[in-house]
Amino acid sequence: MNPILALSGSGGAFPVLTVFVLCVVCTLLLSIGAASSGEDELSEFYLGQRRLSSFVNGLAIFGSYMSAAGMLGNPGLIALTGYDGIAYVLAPMVAWSVLVLLVAEPFHSTSRFTIGDSLALRLHARPAHLAAGFTSVVVCLLYLTAQLVGAGALAATVLGMDGPGAQRIVVAGLGFLMVLYVFIGGMRAATLVQSVKAIVLLGAGLFVVLAVLSEFGWSPADLLDAAARHSGFGDAFLEPGIRFDDRTSKIDSLSLQLAFVLGAAGLPHVLMRIGTVSSGRRARKSAAWAACLVIFFTLTEVLTGLGAAALVGSKAIAADTPSGNTAVLLLAEHLGGSFLLTMVSCVAFVTIVAVVAALTLTAAASPGP
Repeated sequence: MNPILALSGSGGAFPVLTVFVLCVVCTLLLSIGAASSGEDELSEFYLGQRRLSSFVNGLAIFGSYMSAAGMLGNPGLIALTGYDGIAYVLAPMVAWSVLVLLVAEPFHSTSRFTIGDSLALRLHARPAHLAAGFTSVVVCLLYLTAQLVGAGALAATVLGMDGPGAQRIVVAGLGFLMVLYVFIGGMRAATLVQSVKAIVLLGAGLFVVLAVLSEFGWSPADLLDAAARHSGFGDAFLEPGIRFDDRTSKIDSLSLQLAFVLGAAGLPHVLMRIGTVSSGRRARKSAAWAACLVIFFTLTEVLTGLGAAALVGSKAIAADTPSGNTAVLLLAEHLGGSFLLTMVSCVAFVTIVAVVAALTLTAAASPGP
């Protein structure tokens, strides 16, 4: 049975709702406390006066980059496709090398608020701003839609609200809260929530990984053996070919590789955070901190996905959700019952809230403040 449905039907929705309401109230209070002081309000609202430290900004970059897809989707993909899923999840880490070595410092030195500011230095200003603004808004809206729809589906089910109408209500409510939150606090409030989200997400990921390893006597080899046995593929689970086979066209492969290499460096809400520190050197350090956190969390995703395959079984995960998005929830229920399932669901809420806030602020700035 779907763990979320079980949770909502067993009285577990109340603690999830309570934690979520507390999270919303706390973020709104943080937004009010982080409101503009009146000193250069434009720079304050969009860039936090460029006064963030490298570590805090790196933590916030990680918080705005790592979406619910990373928390829920990536481990599910690994649980269903094994080696190919691991390669898919690890490959985007290459993009952070591009961001750290080639993008962060030059972008900081040439941009004021938006990507268009950087392009306008070498191109005609008005067309450059229009093109960059339009592209950024489109990317943010697509990303934002996926996050809000996922949040609506998760929240409505957990809270026992059935039907597409209930999901639309939840999506509209979350969207309104994020607009209000960003409107009140701007970049400083977004940084606070993204930093808190990053810490909570890293802590939750580490806790689940330790719980998985303890089930196998802290032996990664035993974990791999169990994952292969319960995957339904045998030893082929740890070999390439389940997801990416000869039928994958060369064009699809090239497109995927380009996305891996350039993905993070092309996300508007990640690039916008590059400008919140005082110098190009600090911008590069921020990106380096974020890259380290992404690498660490990606490794926890790999172990979580293998743990889900080993303890829950790939067939059981696919039967529950063909995409594998409930693999982490099924694993949490297996390891810690409704308590851990509730905690993981709340972390998913916080993850979506932080990413939506980053996208909302970026979309607002994209046309040019």
